[in-house]
Amino acid sequence: MIQRRLILALALVLLAVASPVGPQRRAEVFTFAAPTGASAQMFDVTRFGGFASKHTLQFKVTGSPSGCAFRLDGTNLGPEDNPTDSDFADLSGAITCTSNGVVSVVNKPIRTVRMYRSTWTGGSSPTLTVYYSWAP
Repeated sequence: MIQRRLILALALVLLAVASPVGPQRRAEVFTFAAPTGASAQMFDVTRFGGFASKHTLQFKVTGSPSGCAFRLDGTNLGPEDNPTDSDFADLSGAITCTSNGVVSVVNKPIRTVRMYRSTWTGGSSPTLTVYYSWAP
């Protein structure tokens, strides 16, 4: 009887250890401040294993800029490949960021993301912070 309980307990432990873990979200923070004009920041999501295909961008803006827009770009090249502008595809379209918001992009598997701030005018010492999270 004790052996059966021990075997059952061991089987349950092995089952728990061998059970697949669901997709985990990862996060990265991009912060943009002055100067005005275009600016980009790049991040390799495969550092944490696998490509990203589900993307969430939560953004906060301070300083009341009169014009603010950014987009999520992606490429299957890694940073070590030195991707150029032409290697990146626009995944999200222009996102207006004169106030806080959240945008989701799905079914876009990529290796490297780039937050590209295309418009940035006015305001009093404005900043844009984009909290980027992803899952396979």
